[in-house]
Amino acid sequence: MNPSYWRVGKAEVIRNFENNNRLKIAIFGLGNLNSMAREAADTLVENNYDVAVINPRFTKPIDEATTLFYGQAADLVITMEDHNLPGGYGSTVMELYGDKQVTTPVLRVGWPDQFVEHATSVADLRNKYGLTAKDTVEKAMEVCPATSQKTRSEAAAK
Repeated sequence: MNPSYWRVGKAEVIRNFENNNRLKIAIFGLGNLNSMAREAADTLVENNYDVAVINPRFTKPIDEATTLFYGQAADLVITMEDHNLPGGYGSTVMELYGDKQVTTPVLRVGWPDQFVEHATSVADLRNKYGLTAKDTVEKAMEVCPATSQKTRSEAAAK
């Protein structure tokens, strides 16, 4: 078995867009929410979206090139993190997009900025606060309905 080396600050593309003329959603699943990002992606694909999944690996330094590429290519960007939202990975992505004038909407999935009580399981808390693949899919479909919007490439062609 050959060792695998990670470059500091370099994201890993798990699944790329298929470029199938469907609305594109890029999901950045950080840390232990990466498996949840993959689950959400599978469901979104079943619902006629073109989905890319990226493992950012690092919150600092952010992989600017990969993050910007998917921000410019997607109709919606989703960040998923097992942290409080303010000042987290999603905030860093939004800051980068603001600095670079990327206007793609960003849906951040993470813990609210409040005291989160203890529970019998993390799954119970994730269900309560909407940190599940199902909740992520529902929010994404509200923000970017597959039936009522044109893809960026279609809009640019007119």
